[in-house]
Amino acid sequence: MTERELGNFSEWPLKELREKEGSFPKGHKLGDEIRAEICRRTLVVDRRRAQWNQRYVLVSVIIAIVSAFASILYGLDRGIYIGSTSFVDGGLLYKKCKYLFVAGISELPAHGGPLETGIAFRGVQPTKEPDNLYCRLFAE
Repeated sequence: MTERELGNFSEWPLKELREKEGSFPKGHKLGDEIRAEICRRTLVVDRRRAQWNQRYVLVSVIIAIVSAFASILYGLDRGIYIGSTSFVDGGLLYKKCKYLFVAGISELPAHGGPLETGIAFRGVQPTKEPDNLYCRLFAE
């Protein structure tokens, strides 16, 4: 054995330690020291990786929260669809869509009627074809 094999395993490259580990049987003093050094280095590397993983998770959570908040504000600014009401009056189907805005809930006429080009007649549809009326996800 050379002097290098007899001790100070902390200066050895990990690759050499792993190669040397196999040449000693379990219970051999030098083999146990080599295994202990390999375990120590592995533990140090694992701790470093765990710290970086925690940082990545924290950054990801912050980005997700900011994105969710921005999406909610964007949706409330445009008006998020929350429901609709329909009723028949004089042979015509009227459908109003409810949207949630920052300032509160607003009702707007539905889209898809044959008279949709005229602002006053939006949401009016003959009762024979009520499936043509629809509400968008966002008001605008």
